[in-house]
Amino acid sequence: MGSKTKKRKLTTVKVRRMLKADIPQVAEIEEKCLFEDPWNEGIFAECFEEFGYKNYVAEHKGKIIGYMVYMELDDSIEIMNLAIDPKYHRRSVGTQMLNALKGNLQGMRKDGIEYLVHADNLDGLRFLKSQKFRAVDICPTQRSELDAKSGEVIYGPLEENYWMRYTPNKFSPENRISKYWDV
Repeated sequence: MGSKTKKRKLTTVKVRRMLKADIPQVAEIEEKCLFEDPWNEGIFAECFEEFGYKNYVAEHKGKIIGYMVYMELDDSIEIMNLAIDPKYHRRSVGTQMLNALKGNLQGMRKDGIEYLVHADNLDGLRFLKSQKFRAVDICPTQRSELDAKSGEVIYGPLEENYWMRYTPNKFSPENRISKYWDV
């Protein structure tokens, strides 16, 4: 019989602004997470040049172990990408990153945080639920790519995503999605 060892919470995580020099390490974490459509170094670099993107990393003992890219909207924040090195999953790194963002909401005059999460990302959905995010909408998306030979756009199947929202200290009524949603 195997025994499960509990991973210890990391208490020495530093959340700081991402530097351009951090991009290779961040892209490496993105690869380790085995996302279906991973960002490359070029996309992360564009996030520095585009107006409105904010880029942060989580650092432990001088090593980058997670990152978050978000955009400030009129009244809320939309997380565009958030990932933690798989070796550091379930060690409260993501919680510390979100808590840093949650702690700044009032100062930024924002009333919540939003994140579009693929329905197949059960670990991500469970994590967000543990952070008091609620599913507020279902958003189908369709990937497309350009056929190199014909130049035609090829569309993939419709995929479901959950629009998750965190609203601090406000009553958030039940809705048809969150009422039955149990991940």
